[in-house]
Amino acid sequence: MLIERLCSLRLQCRNAELNKTILGRGTMSTTATATVQLENNDVRVTYWDFAPGTQTGSHIHEYDYVVIPIVGGTLTVENNEEMLEKDIISGLSYTGEVKTEHNIRNLTNENVSFVEVEVKNT
Repeated sequence: MLIERLCSLRLQCRNAELNKTILGRGTMSTTATATVQLENNDVRVTYWDFAPGTQTGSHIHEYDYVVIPIVGGTLTVENNEEMLEKDIISGLSYTGEVKTEHNIRNLTNENVSFVEVEVKNT
C-alpha cells in the first residue's frame, strides 16, 4: 500500500526551474534527476539519480536532511572553500544541516543514487 501511494505521488522534476524549487536557491543548472516521492508538512523525500557527468547545481539546504545511499559510488562535493570526493556507501546513511551550501557532482563513469529526506518541522 505504501509503495503504491509513493508511486502515485511521484513527480518528475527534470527541468531546472522545478529543481530550483526543490533545492532552494540554485545558481547552477541541475542535470541530475530529482524525483520527489513524497512531500507533506513534515518531510520532503527526493530520489536523486546521478548519471556520469551530472550535478545538483549549487544550492543551499532549506532544512536538516538525511541521505540514504541506494547505489554507492563516489560523488564530488563542491562548496565555497573546497572540493572533495565523498565515497557513498549503499545503505550507510548520513546527515546534513540546514543552510549547508554545496554542489554535488558525479565525475565518475558510474551511476550513483540516494534518497534524501528533508525534515521540515524540527
